[in-house]
Amino acid sequence: YECQSWRTVAAPIQTAQFLGARALLLTNAAGGIHDALIPGRLMLVRDHIEWNRPYCWQGVMRGEVRPSPYSPRLRQLFYDAGLTLGL
Repeated sequence: YECQSWRTVAAPIQTAQFLGARALLLTNAAGGIHDALIPGRLMLVRDHIEWNRPYCWQGVMRGEVRPSPYSPRLRQLFYDAGLTLGL
């Protein structure tokens, strides 16, 4: 996605939606954010900061509450699967 247009980045996702996909699973490398997160460890993301919004960190520092962009139902399914697998 880096150095690519949003149109290029979004095209495969829009195509999947057009073909009937109802959910999207994304992965990333989030190493270095906590010493307990060793390489290969899984982490379930519940929120993120909207860096494209001016002064986005100010709302977070004020305790701003906003809905998560991630499906609570899918997050719970992944969490439960992790517990079942001992992760």
